Amino acid sequence: MATPRGGRGRRRSTRGRDEVSIEGPRGRGIGPSGLSASTGSGTYTPTLSGSRRGQQARTDPMPIEPLLRFFGTTDSGDTAVGSPLPGSVVHSVSLDDDTELPATPESQGSAGTPPVKSFLILISKETRMKMRSRLIDGERLDHVTRASEAVSGFVPKEELSEYIRRLDRVIRWNTFLTHSNINAYNMIDFVTDGKVAVDASEFWILRTKILDNVRTYKNKMLARFEIHIKSLIEIEPWIKNMNEDGLRKRLESKFNAQNFLFVWYYMKDYIDVDNSAPLGKWFMKNMYVNMGVYVKSWMDENESKDIRERLLQAYDLWALNEAFDDVDKGDFMELSQKFRNERKKKKRDFATINKNVHRYRRSSCETVSASFSP
Repeated sequence: MATPRGGRGRRRSTRGRDEVSIEGPRGRGIGPSGLSASTGSGTYTPTLSGSRRGQQARTDPMPIEPLLRFFGTTDSGDTAVGSPLPGSVVHSVSLDDDTELPATPESQGSAGTPPVKSFLILISKETRMKMRSRLIDGERLDHVTRASEAVSGFVPKEELSEYIRRLDRVIRWNTFLTHSNINAYNMIDFVTDGKVAVDASEFWILRTKILDNVRTYKNKMLARFEIHIKSLIEIEPWIKNMNEDGLRKRLESKFNAQNFLFVWYYMKDYIDVDNSAPLGKWFMKNMYVNMGVYVKSWMDENESKDIRERLLQAYDLWALNEAFDDVDKGDFMELSQKFRNERKKKKRDFATINKNVHRYRRSSCETVSASFSP
């Protein structure tokens, strides 16, 4: 893929990302050397550039805290956990005590779901490694020429509509599996088969759709998680005062398809939680419990800005963790093979309301208007 040409527009500063040191279900360690999941000790200096709203970029060493905790069993049967908060009690569970996590099969893609290329082409292990590295380094998407300033790629309207239609589905799955838009240009190449140049106005249109959708999914998901936690507290008030370990156990017991899809709402018509493979369920349960702990922590601190930043970092780092590199779209039961805008159009009939509408005579309206004239 060609390197995008620099375009006009505001440049945004890059935020440093905490590295994570934990072990996943395959027993692989993650993060800088010398940083353990149990202690969370160590520091690193984030790479920052520019400033945000007049603030100086941070260059002082930032303490590292393990952001995530995995629960499950390794291939050897040992528990693999990481502690997300200082002083937390280590706790681990498995999805099913008698179920061993299987190796991820090669994804063949969903029959009849364009694009026909395997999703592994878009999110391979190598791609995830690159995305993870770029995220830790604080990189952002390169700027491209704005649509109003770019030349047209002469993509027919029908073809562009088809690209947008395909892209909607790809964005959902990509966000679900990576929580990131850093591979946006790969997504565009994936749905267009590389037929849209980076300096074309159509490329900007597709790029904007990706950024808007991913931002919306992230913000709404976290907002719905807050609503979900509040509803759990209303039913079981003692959850409000639970420590982290108790909350984690309670969230584990609350994990089900209904609760998960209330939070991950954008996957509601696309994934069958109950009939997904064990590895897929393990992935979803980890996301639900760990992100729930962070949302509750943010709520307990009166929606503190610092805790919010940690919540956003946990969201950004979670799905791209190395422990999930074996998880693929093929580990989830896909519900729908249609695109969102392929659903049957809902026709309206004004006759259903016309019989109940109180009709004013035009002459009466003119009379009322005349009475207010000077």
